[in-house]
Amino acid sequence: MTSAVDKILQAQVIQKNDPAITAFDDDFYGDFYDFFANFLQFKELTHAIDRQQVLLELYLDVHEIGDNELNFTYKLVFDGQFNFQADQSCYSLAALNQRLGQKADLIAYQDANQQIVRQLAEQFASPDPNERIQKFNQVFARLYDQLELNKDKLLYALR
Repeated sequence: MTSAVDKILQAQVIQKNDPAITAFDDDFYGDFYDFFANFLQFKELTHAIDRQQVLLELYLDVHEIGDNELNFTYKLVFDGQFNFQADQSCYSLAALNQRLGQKADLIAYQDANQQIVRQLAEQFASPDPNERIQKFNQVFARLYDQLELNKDKLLYALR
């Protein structure tokens, strides 16, 4: 029988051949908000998405765990106006296990995930659109540096 922890680990695996998941072609750094806003605007202009209904999923610190499988440290989800969707975002169980140097139990993972996502939600939150842009750039730059990200460690999906 599969445990709840094993189910979470399996649910957080990305299949390399998943057509919904896309890698970035170029490295970027700086105005992250502008990059993603232009990206979504291009997708909207080419009729690939409806920005009012799309969710942007960003997978940070992606790494191989098997022949056709990837894992991530963070999955950050935003709506088309870059409002953080905390209920759909997560810190991965695999990342927590690596950080702890041992397997976390279900309660420890749920507590850690809730705390980390809540902190991110607070960092991204702002009713002022200009301040939200600034916070988006600050938080993303911190994560980019902390996780030593580049185009090979980032994936996205538009849903």
